[in-house]
Amino acid sequence: MIVKKYLNIALVGVIIITLTISAIKMKKNVKEDAIKNNIKQAKMMTNQLLATRHYLAQVSNKIQSITSEENPFFLAPAYVGGQISDSLYKNNNYYIKQTSLLYRNPKNAPDQYEQEILKKYENKEIKGEYSQIAKFKGEDYLRYTYPMYIEKACMNCHGKPYKDVKKETYELLVKHYGDKSFNYKVGDLRGMISIAIDIKDIEETTNNISQSVFLKVAILCLIILIILYLEYRFIIKPQIKESEDKAIQEETSKDYLNIVIESNDNAIIAIDKNRTIMTYNHKAQEIFGFTKEEMIGNQNLLNIIPIKYKNLHEVSSALYFKTGKSKGIIGSTLELEALRKNGEVFPIRISFGTNDDKNNKIVVANISDITIEKRNKN
Repeated sequence: MIVKKYLNIALVGVIIITLTISAIKMKKNVKEDAIKNNIKQAKMMTNQLLATRHYLAQVSNKIQSITSEENPFFLAPAYVGGQISDSLYKNNNYYIKQTSLLYRNPKNAPDQYEQEILKKYENKEIKGEYSQIAKFKGEDYLRYTYPMYIEKACMNCHGKPYKDVKKETYELLVKHYGDKSFNYKVGDLRGMISIAIDIKDIEETTNNISQSVFLKVAILCLIILIILYLEYRFIIKPQIKESEDKAIQEETSKDYLNIVIESNDNAIIAIDKNRTIMTYNHKAQEIFGFTKEEMIGNQNLLNIIPIKYKNLHEVSSALYFKTGKSKGIIGSTLELEALRKNGEVFPIRISFGTNDDKNNKIVVANISDITIEKRNKN
């Protein structure tokens, strides 16, 4: 019963640990799925912006230079992309811009994270799209980047002055941004699209989910504990009490039996089916001269049997322990001879008894020394 009690406790522990791990994994999976969905959104925005840039680059090549001072580059891909980025960031929970190490517009200047990623693109440490959780304005954001390379249409603004870039366009760009970001070749890295998505909503959602799951786990564990407590209180504990009471009763009976055996005027010797001596009282020590330590737990019964009876003992004990038959010996009282430790043979009166346990037969001999009785008769 005690083993069952501890097994139940161990089972509860395993259930709690398993459910806790499952809840943690669930939170992780929910967060990962949410981040994947945000990456898909970032890819979609990137594709839209790339399509807009490509279209504007193609169209701007066919239109003469725009000379309006207020908005001189309303068809320029970088400029229009910047306007789109400002609008999106103002109305949504993400930020998008085009940035470069050789930026023209200060609004497109890379932050520290973007500088690191741009250098990795330049050194070819990473290729294509890239994403990770990183700081943006002091908070954790999902940062997504996509590299932009110079295409043929891009040479209209970034190629060699007076060759790829028209004179009017070149002079207008220099006037507004200075003499930089020219002399590119097709295929060169120009910069990248950088998107930062606020993940506070993701964190809040996953935290709410995890709290809900942990609450359900706690309730389930509480129910399990209540069930186990009721089982222990009304089933296991009474059984343990019954077992303990029985053990105490058996111990008391054993103690009482030992008192009876030790106070008996006759020698009491008991053997089991292996001929091992189980009981050997104080009177037996006195009669035979062998101590308890020499006899109990050993197969030393032959030490007190004279040679002429040894064969009879072997045959009769083997027959009884094998078949349960004793040919009239069990329950009878016989007068025989025994052997003391000092080698003296002396007369004894012996009676045999046994228990009713078929699986563990025990034979008990009650022996009295009748030396004086025999002497008086003679």
